[in-house]
Amino acid sequence: MICGACERELPDGAYLAEQRGRRQSIRRCEECVAAGNQLVLMRKGRTRSEEDECPICNLPLPIDATQSSFRVCCTTTVCDDCNLAAHKRGMGDCPFCRAPLPTDDNQCLAMIKKRVLTGYPLTIWHLGQLYRSGLYGLEQDTTRAVELFERAAELGLPRWDSRFRWTQSKELFMKGFATKAEYAAALRGYQSATEEMSSPDRDEAKAFDEAKALGLKSLQEQKEMGIR
Repeated sequence: MICGACERELPDGAYLAEQRGRRQSIRRCEECVAAGNQLVLMRKGRTRSEEDECPICNLPLPIDATQSSFRVCCTTTVCDDCNLAAHKRGMGDCPFCRAPLPTDDNQCLAMIKKRVLTGYPLTIWHLGQLYRSGLYGLEQDTTRAVELFERAAELGLPRWDSRFRWTQSKELFMKGFATKAEYAAALRGYQSATEEMSSPDRDEAKAFDEAKALGLKSLQEQKEMGIR
């Protein structure tokens, strides 16, 4: 049995009863439990690669995926503040490659499939997500999605571990698989990453999105009340 913290192969007796039934990635030997050693998966993702940056402002992409958008024309992910800045300048095309934006799902899908033929892993992964969710007119197909995910991984798809480390750590803590100290370390890392990703433009973009959401909600409430 391999310990998920020290990664040593140890006999069954080296593990407490509660640890023995866990899978390797979240199983710790009695020695590591006593020493408070973190699981390996809790120590991953502390650095972010260039692929995890907005190609325009070069700041790390927000952890919240809803605060950025994937551009099918150039297969880049642009943060909302750069999208907002482009909009304020009257730009109606892609803020990165300047290509005209697709007008419907068919155009989006055609762009993605064209880039998939070149073997670009991120686009292959994105097409897999479309099959998994049944978007852009595609029939939901989990098997096809998994095939595309595996192909993207084989071609070297970058793993943005740091973007998911916080959520992963929280889930493990809530299920009792991570200690309070490990959860606190993940929280400090999350706060540090959030500070690293902040900027005045991003604060403005976030405020704009919140105001837009409130405005749409208010309008819907008025319609439901028969005011409009």
